[in-house]
Amino acid sequence: KSIGYLGSLAIAVNSLAGPAVLQLPFQYQRSGLIPTTICLVFVSILSYFVSLHMANVVSQVPGNHKFKHCIEFSDPFSIFWGPRAFQITQVLFFLCTTCLNVAAIVDTAEVVDSFLGLRFESVGFNAQTLTLQTWSHGPCSRKEVKLGLCDPFGDADVYGDYLLTLGYLLTALVFVPVCLMDLKENTSWQIFGFAVLTATSIYFCATFSTYELSLKHVSLWGSSWKGMLGVILFNFALVLAIPAWLHEKKETVNVNQVIQHSTAMSTGLYICVGILGAFAIPKVNVNMLSPMVSGAFGSGIQIAGSVFAFFIIGLDIPLFSVLTRYNLTHSGMCSERTANIFVVWLPWLTSWLWYQGDAIGSLLSWGGVLLTSAVAFLLPLYLALR
Repeated sequence: KSIGYLGSLAIAVNSLAGPAVLQLPFQYQRSGLIPTTICLVFVSILSYFVSLHMANVVSQVPGNHKFKHCIEFSDPFSIFWGPRAFQITQVLFFLCTTCLNVAAIVDTAEVVDSFLGLRFESVGFNAQTLTLQTWSHGPCSRKEVKLGLCDPFGDADVYGDYLLTLGYLLTALVFVPVCLMDLKENTSWQIFGFAVLTATSIYFCATFSTYELSLKHVSLWGSSWKGMLGVILFNFALVLAIPAWLHEKKETVNVNQVIQHSTAMSTGLYICVGILGAFAIPKVNVNMLSPMVSGAFGSGIQIAGSVFAFFIIGLDIPLFSVLTRYNLTHSGMCSERTANIFVVWLPWLTSWLWYQGDAIGSLLSWGGVLLTSAVAFLLPLYLALR
């Protein structure tokens, strides 16, 4: 038990507030100031109580009042509902975190390729033609950059459907070793990610506040609430980390305090960046990160956006890899070596196949939303109420 308050807060905040921070300006402009804020507050409160209930359920496992045993996410379902529930939650948990990780791997690789293409050139290996191809920002117009249409190797007709890029390889080189660590070893990385998240979010808020803020960019009630709840639900995944964290935290760390503080901080970041970004930028792109990394809002935002994307999206991958490996190994389902094959090596060896796949990206997004809603909200809440 070695994770203190700061490490606990970092793990919790990184599970709650990540890449979705930069989705909120668009969401505020489309869905309106009042509905989006109400939805954020409602989901954050729901996540807070679901996480507390999950911690309470883990504490009720016989002999685990002080969290001395390795109780992972699926274990309470086995103890209180039986082996069939255990197997179902294992599958759902694995699919949920795999969806999150595959999407994060591809997103992080694209950011690295975009960064390389802006300054030099990025290189990709076309698996269909067995040729090397290069890409840079040069041919992109200013309008394409502003609209977030200057994506690395974006034209599948030119670059092929299956592309292994330099950005992907560099991303794997950095994050695969971290994925193989345990939660205690991972904590220092999570603290670093937490510091980056806090610093870049403050920088975004400060920079947006220097723009000409206009109420004309945001209406009170918005034009469409479609997808609002799903986008917000998708990012409140704290409950996935609760069981593993409870066993690793120091006894002096207060569970309620960590959950409360992390929820309040994450919700505050969402609202602050979301509202200021929506007021500052007319017609925010749904993929705000792409024009930021491409330099559409100046070099300061570009550097901050690149750092944010690489570390905040990237460090979600090791965290969910560790949690999924724990869920498989601590229950005795498989060895650590076998778990690493499914949890670490399989996603990293195959995710590049979807680098060009918009349809697969949409499928992963919808799958992630549906699976996250079930695993992070419905199942823990139902277990606690039963």
